[in-house]
Amino acid sequence: MGDPVVLLVEDDPAHAELAMRTLLTSSTKFALTVVETLGAARKWTQLNMADLIVSDLRLPDGSAIELLAHDIPLVIMTSQGDEQHAVAAMKGGALDYVVKSPDMYRDLPITISRALRAARSEREKQRAEASLRESEERFRQLADNIQEAFWLYDLRDSRMVYVSPAWARVYGQPASNVMANADARFANIHPEDRAGARALFEQDGAPRPTAHEFRVLDEGTNTTPRWVEERTQPVDGFDGEPW
Repeated sequence: MGDPVVLLVEDDPAHAELAMRTLLTSSTKFALTVVETLGAARKWTQLNMADLIVSDLRLPDGSAIELLAHDIPLVIMTSQGDEQHAVAAMKGGALDYVVKSPDMYRDLPITISRALRAARSEREKQRAEASLRESEERFRQLADNIQEAFWLYDLRDSRMVYVSPAWARVYGQPASNVMANADARFANIHPEDRAGARALFEQDGAPRPTAHEFRVLDEGTNTTPRWVEERTQPVDGFDGEPW
């Protein structure tokens, strides 16, 4: 990996010089580019990739807040009295703001390094969330299209978490019934088989895999019962306990 690419947007030559001197002599190395205006920053980001933008809040042709639209992590530098605007920028997505002072320029490498870590952490979080959404969608597509009824039951909260569309065909009742009340799953089991099915479902001690057969009646009909084979498999949660 190369040095972090930092775009500095500052129209005051004296302030730009202070920032450049600090960053270029820092023990932490940065690939630094300096521009003076919002327009120049926009043009540069169209042609280059930046890891971070550090910008004066008030620029000759606009506000640094407009740079948030470029989806690049942003740290805003302000003059005394602009803190309210900087806080508003942070609410809009800026990573941080700093008030210009000799101490601020001295600590600028630390500020940038902290912002880069925060940006990296946020990117990793977003990637993890996107990966989780993709996994959930793949699971849902698979579960929704298998012919067998498939369901997930939360042992701790005694509730159904997921019921596949095939539930209605296999168990003879709408999936919404059992999602609203997990006990509804026993309503259509033949009266002679109901107690045994409930006993297997409500095991004492540590959950264990089960396989059993029972007869099912369609809801509200007098049709001939059909035999259903049901298999259960405990699944551990993130904490290692049965879910």
